[in-house]
Amino acid sequence: MNVGIELMRCVVFKADTAGEISVKQFRLALALGDVGLEYRCRLYYSLSLMQKGRLREAKDLIRCVTVFSHQTLRLRSRE
Repeated sequence: MNVGIELMRCVVFKADTAGEISVKQFRLALALGDVGLEYRCRLYYSLSLMQKGRLREAKDLIRCVTVFSHQTLRLRSRE
């Protein structure tokens, strides 16, 4: 069997596992009410999407986190 194909299967499997862990952490963050952790989990999940080649979804998720962080920084700077 081709080594490159096996390597890609391994990467996708690990990305799937990482994505599942990120989703579980995200649910925990929601339950705890920790917004910062929630958005970090979104970033971790976007990394697993990128590893699987789902770049558009990852980009959209990263933009969402970026908008949130800019809004949060603006609010904090006004305090």
